[in-house]
Amino acid sequence: MDNCNRALVILCDLTTEGDEKFKKLYQFLDASGVKLADMLLASHYGRYEKLVGSQVTLQSFLDILQSLKADTSIQAIDVIPILHGSPRSLWFNTEPVTAADLKQQILRIGLRDRLRLLYSLACYGASHAQDFVDAGFKAAIGAKGVNASSSH
Repeated sequence: MDNCNRALVILCDLTTEGDEKFKKLYQFLDASGVKLADMLLASHYGRYEKLVGSQVTLQSFLDILQSLKADTSIQAIDVIPILHGSPRSLWFNTEPVTAADLKQQILRIGLRDRLRLLYSLACYGASHAQDFVDAGFKAAIGAKGVNASSSH
């Protein structure tokens, strides 16, 4: 499979729901996470989609997945959430979404054969991993607890 047959989706929003005392840190992590993905990863994918800040809603993520389903040239989809997480939930802008609900939403789209890697930079990403694998990802990676080694 060459690069043009792969898609990468970046979801990045730490600032919106972050603790106010860490706002500057979260703004830096949001900006640097996207910039690093732009510089280091984008050229390795045929499609590179990113949602940042208020764009990071559950519906916008599902819309991107639906669009990727329609693009039959895409054979592998990787996703990197740079979001806040809690045990069993991810924060999409101002909305916590359980990993179990995400699994169901992703299964409805029907991408099981094209989902490849979900590399979560969210806290408690390991608690979401099995749901993402059950949704069709070949592998899902995430922190066991608080993730202090984000994309920066």
